[in-house]
Amino acid sequence: MSEGEAFRRLAAARLVRRLPVLLDAIASGQIHLSSLVLLRDVLTESNVDEIVAAASGKTKREVEQLVARMAPKPDVEGSIRKLPDRRPSSSTTSSQAPTPSRVPPSQLQAIAERRYKVQLTANEVLRDKLELARALMSHQNPSGDLAIIVERAVELLIEKLSKEKLGTTSRTRRSKPSAKHGYVTRAARREAFERDGMQCSFVGANGERCPARSFLELDHVTPRALGGSGEAENLRVLCRAHNGDAAERVFGRAHVEARIRTFRKRSTRRPRSQRTVRRTAQRFPAQVQRRESSHLYGVDVARR
Repeated sequence: MSEGEAFRRLAAARLVRRLPVLLDAIASGQIHLSSLVLLRDVLTESNVDEIVAAASGKTKREVEQLVARMAPKPDVEGSIRKLPDRRPSSSTTSSQAPTPSRVPPSQLQAIAERRYKVQLTANEVLRDKLELARALMSHQNPSGDLAIIVERAVELLIEKLSKEKLGTTSRTRRSKPSAKHGYVTRAARREAFERDGMQCSFVGANGERCPARSFLELDHVTPRALGGSGEAENLRVLCRAHNGDAAERVFGRAHVEARIRTFRKRSTRRPRSQRTVRRTAQRFPAQVQRRESSHLYGVDVARR
């Protein structure tokens, strides 16, 4: 067993010894061990049945939110501090290269209802940027609260990425039909994402919608290669996995894999010089931005 698996089983065993009713809930699959680990500090003899029923069928994140509502924690203070240096153990000989320290992943932990603790490890460059932003924002944020700075920065980033990838705009423009058949205009892209939202639109046989919100792509319902238009009515938002699955159902796996190999082969060709790229960007900024946006936010795996 891994360290995490062993810990979950030991924690469950201790809980079952204190609350034997949990054994039936575990055996029936009503609650999983990861949930028990999260709930171990709030479970008592008087509330065990109620909490197990509330946590049944919920994901780990939903159970974390349940615990945060039941036992809220105070807000954490925003701070930037230097991590201690990790020195090699005495057993490490001088001839051996020191093992690089493992950087803990970023965390987003619920501490109370609608309140979260955000934790990450930043390099010196990011630290300096945060300090500069804190100084520039001192009149609007006299306390120097990092949460306000991060929230404002994320708002600006979302606004920028929404313009580049989703085609959002503050001004309503009259959409013009594209002269190229099947081409997806910014207006059609914007309409499709407003309709489907930032989530994969695939719905399974059980009626549940795919929860994916990352690596989203636009897919032609009627493939472009089969005469499908680039209008919003013929577009849908799919995650990369479901977009690829849809392409395989229409064109076959062999065709899709061949197209992927061709794309990868083209992308590994010798890049143009930085001088050529800079000149192109200066002469045709709109075309370069549109091409980069199309590359970053893929449209149709099989180019159908």
